[in-house]
Amino acid sequence: MAGDSGYTTLTHYIDIEVFLNWIQGDIKNVIRTHGHKNCGLVYEDVCEKIKKIIFQKKQQMLRHMDEPGKEKFNSEWDSQRNGFLNKLFEGEGFKNLCFPKESLKYSSDLRKLIQKFINFCGEKEDRRTNAEGNNKYSECIAYNRWIDTERRSFQR
Repeated sequence: MAGDSGYTTLTHYIDIEVFLNWIQGDIKNVIRTHGHKNCGLVYEDVCEKIKKIIFQKKQQMLRHMDEPGKEKFNSEWDSQRNGFLNKLFEGEGFKNLCFPKESLKYSSDLRKLIQKFINFCGEKEDRRTNAEGNNKYSECIAYNRWIDTERRSFQR
């Protein structure tokens, strides 16, 4: 603002809230696509995709600003980034391990195991809901057999 006059000296500036609202839905979709709330999240993939979303949309936003506007925008983004992302991750039931950058390099075997577990966990919830909803002994037996089979596949 220009003093207390209520006018701004930044004529080519887009408020950081516009940017946050713009990227929020895309980031939530990435988190939901690569994880399951009760089972886990493939952080390496999620962090990489979020980084791309932020970079691409930030470039589009900055293109319309002059230098003072870019400086103000970048300063506000730097101060709000971690809190904003923490809130998004926590809202989806996860901890933000992407920003600040943590060590997330998985071996291919560990990556496969994590993905297999997330898939198993999601399917387990669907099958359990189905077995509980039917209240049939045969459905419960089939569910328990499936669980035993899956448990053995994880123990190999």
